[in-house]
Formats: sequence, structure tokens, C-alpha cells
Amino acid sequence: MMSNFWKIMRFSIVIFLFFYGCVGPPEPDHGLIENKPVVVNNVSAFSFLMRNDRHTFEEEYNFNFSNINSNKTLTSSLIISEYVGKDTLFINLYDGNDQSVYNYAINGNYSKIDNHSLKIPHKIIFRGNNFSGIINYSLIFQ
Repeated sequence: MMSNFWKIMRFSIVIFLFFYGCVGPPEPDHGLIENKPVVVNNVSAFSFLMRNDRHTFEEEYNFNFSNINSNKTLTSSLIISEYVGKDTLFINLYDGNDQSVYNYAINGNYSKIDNHSLKIPHKIIFRGNNFSGIINYSLIFQ
């Protein structure tokens, strides 16, 4: 007959091994969760970063730019990497009157840096249909 001590010890070991063996999902090695954007939106800069895997989405953001005057230069950076597919990614910037300020239509890996001295954009819309790739877009006033 087994003593109570050994029964408790055996039960404790089984419980320990059960919980020790349980694991959550693996951490992404690139730091991004697929199909979830990382957004920074402050008074002088905006940044959007998202890793997509066959993702259909429309993301719209109003900029938090303030105290920006017309003598400031707007610098934008767009990098599309690891693109897979045939669909087009659309990125549209609009002014305060919903008039188009700048438009991108991208269907491959792409990189571009622009310096603009045009109307101050007030919002941006990202549209993708079954898009796979990484979007890295930034705006900064200098």
C-alpha cells in the first residue's frame, strides 16, 4: 500500500509536468503580429507598419498633426517588402476637404522617399485585397 506522502508527491509531479508542458503560441521572430498594424500618430509624425498574409483590409487614420505651418517640409517614406500576389495595394492621402493630396498604387516590392511642400494631409487610407507583404510607411514634418 502506498503512503499518503508518495500519493501527494506523484500527484504534484503530474500536475507540474502538465503545466510545464503547456506553451502558448510562438513569438514572431520578426516582432510583428500578422495582419495587425503598428501605428504611431503624434503631432509631427505618423508611422504605419504591418505584416500581412493574404489579408483584405481598409485602415483609415486621421493625422494628429498640430502647429504645422506651410513652411515645413513633409517627408514620406514608403517601403513594401516580401510582396507576394497579384493584387494592388492602395494608399491615399487626403486634405481637410477630402481632396486627394497623394496616391500610391503598388503591386510589387517598392521603396520611395519623397519631400513634399504641398497641402498638409489630414487623413490616410490603406486598402489591400488578399495582400501579402510588409508595409512600412512614415510621414514626418521637418
